[in-house]
Amino acid sequence: MPNAPVHHVVTLNYGSPFSADPPKIQVKPGDTISFRLGQGLANGKIRVTFKASDQGRFSTPVFNGGDPDVRVTGAVVKTTYHCELLVDGAVVRESQEVGGEIEPVPSN
Repeated sequence: MPNAPVHHVVTLNYGSPFSADPPKIQVKPGDTISFRLGQGLANGKIRVTFKASDQGRFSTPVFNGGDPDVRVTGAVVKTTYHCELLVDGAVVRESQEVGGEIEPVPSN
């Protein structure tokens, strides 16, 4: 089924430099996204913040490690998200400018 929801997994690597793997995902309403920690401090927790203008397009404006998967709830536009690694609530590493990209699935 081409329109069935797709689950996307993004691994956040807090090495030097920061990277999201994959760096870009293509989503449609109904898809889900999970973020997980790849490279980084073992006691670190991730936080992903969607761009303010696009926060209404997702089930949550901010994802914290351990939260339920993020669901795409609105029309998809090309957007970015900011990634942080926290230890005991303090940011110890973060993405520069943007963490990764989300864009709509191209229509045929």
